[in-house]
Amino acid sequence: MRKLWLVPAVLAVLGLGVELVAPQIAEGQIESRAQERSADFAAVDADIDSFPMVTRLLLTGKVNRLTITLTEVVRQRLTFAEVSFTLTGIGLDRTKLIAGDVEVTDIDAGEVRAELRSDAIAAVLGVAERIGLREVGTEVVGGTLRLRRAGRTIVEVALGADLFPCEPAVETTDKTIVLSCTFTEVPDIILRTANR
Repeated sequence: MRKLWLVPAVLAVLGLGVELVAPQIAEGQIESRAQERSADFAAVDADIDSFPMVTRLLLTGKVNRLTITLTEVVRQRLTFAEVSFTLTGIGLDRTKLIAGDVEVTDIDAGEVRAELRSDAIAAVLGVAERIGLREVGTEVVGGTLRLRRAGRTIVEVALGADLFPCEPAVETTDKTIVLSCTFTEVPDIILRTANR
């Protein structure tokens, strides 16, 4: 009779173990699939923030938050230092999850944030030294990033709807240009990297 308390204790420890390990497995799957499917970036990091993930998935079919960060993302002649997608309220296919697959079906909201650094801009402009990015005029029109210097357009780069599913706002400092926007549909790049 005294050992009956042991069964719930063991189940609780096993449940906690599953809750701690499951996000790491899902993050690893997303990262390896992303590396297999694209040569447009150097590295990928996935971070799931949804404790308890398994219990929440079983009850609601959703994960609280997923951040996927791509580094050294190449778009034509420009290299973004980092592009991060933060998704909230991510719906996953529970049937496929039980079979060991991660498949994103929908999201409540998402944000993409991309950072260009002064050395990448200097390389595109053909300038040897780093330049103050406040000297470079920057705008996004119709999904195309335009960089201007001395009043004329020097570089135009199509950002691509897979990377920017929304028209990004531009914020410029002396060292970085940050493009960011919010969306409600799962971007193609996430579908390609997360889903099998």
